[in-house]
Amino acid sequence: MWVQPVQFKIHCQADMTHWPFDTQTGVLKVGSWVHSTNVINLTDTAHEIEIVSPHSEWQILQVSSEKITKFYSCCLNEPYNHVEYNITINRKTSHHRSVVFIPALCTALLNLLVFWLSLDDRCKLIMSLFNALIVVVILQVLYSKIPLTLSTVPLIAAYYAYSLGLIVSTAIISVMVKNMILTQKSLSKPISSIVQSRLIEFLTMEGPSSNNRTQDECKEIDLQCIEFNKRQAFAKTIDKICFVIFSIIYVILLSRFVF
Repeated sequence: MWVQPVQFKIHCQADMTHWPFDTQTGVLKVGSWVHSTNVINLTDTAHEIEIVSPHSEWQILQVSSEKITKFYSCCLNEPYNHVEYNITINRKTSHHRSVVFIPALCTALLNLLVFWLSLDDRCKLIMSLFNALIVVVILQVLYSKIPLTLSTVPLIAAYYAYSLGLIVSTAIISVMVKNMILTQKSLSKPISSIVQSRLIEFLTMEGPSSNNRTQDECKEIDLQCIEFNKRQAFAKTIDKICFVIFSIIYVILLSRFVF
């Protein structure tokens, strides 16, 4: 007896949380809605996996089957059976690693590098904007590869979304620090006392009374010059503290969403 070959297409509920390291399981249900077990009795025979044309993105991990017999309300005296094939596939990640690991590390390092640039360097804001542009492009590439009709958000997309928020925060901090240095207002007494402490000397790697201006610009020690140095020391302290905080946040994000 010649059996006509049949091609089945399975639509499974995809869970893209761990994309591109995801494993999906699709269920193929084979049975008859018309004939009962008395007419057609399906058997759970041994199944073999033969891949005629290997897929470029997916590989089959496991195929299992189960025979299920049910009684329906319309026909309580006639059992109906069907066979469910559970097909588990795994995504090949070799061509996705360059999209996941390298850009994630590079954007994190670029954002942390901003805190080590000079306080009056315009490259701080330019680097933050450039880094934000990179993250936006990566997000567009990710969503072009991932189906939009999903109930779950991939962890790697969540990482880049949080990373974009950190980059914007870095740009805001850089602008606030620069404006604080250029302002003519004096620091409050609590902040001024903190600036003159040894903690500031340790964080800024210089003495609290150091002066970055030339002797021609500050021939005599006046209040304006002292206040400028205090603001500059306080700004450097903010950068170093933000560097430590953002480093911890990036380590948590990378360990949670990427690695």
